[in-house]
Amino acid sequence: MKKLLVIMSTLFFSNAISAEIYVCESEINGDVLAPTVLSGTHTEKEGITYFIVDTEKGVRESNGNKHTVEPCQISDDFLICMSLFEGVGMNSFAIDTLNDTFTYVEQNYRVRISSYYGTCIKGS
Repeated sequence: MKKLLVIMSTLFFSNAISAEIYVCESEINGDVLAPTVLSGTHTEKEGITYFIVDTEKGVRESNGNKHTVEPCQISDDFLICMSLFEGVGMNSFAIDTLNDTFTYVEQNYRVRISSYYGTCIKGS
C-alpha cells in the first residue's frame, strides 16, 4: 500500500511540475461579425483581456471562461493550444516562445471571428 501511495504521489507531482503557466495580456483585439448578427461587419472590443495558459489544461480567461480544454503542444518555437468544438467552431491560441507574444483566434463558424494579439509572461 505504501508503495502505491509513493508511486501515485510521484506521478502526481511530476505532472504538476512539468506544466508551464503563462499569463497573457491582449494589446489588440476585435470581432468580425456576420452581417446577419449585427449591422456592419466589424466591431471593436474595448479593454484588455487576460488569458491564463496552462500547458496541461488549456487556455482560460482570468474570469474563468475556458477557451481551450485540451493540453497544449510545442511545434518548433510555438506553444499551440487548440480546441475543436464540433459543429460550433474552433479556438487556436499560439505563443511564440522566442519573444513571448501570442495570437489567438476564436471562430464560431456561423456568426463570428474574434482575434487577439499581445504579450505573455511565463510563470516559474
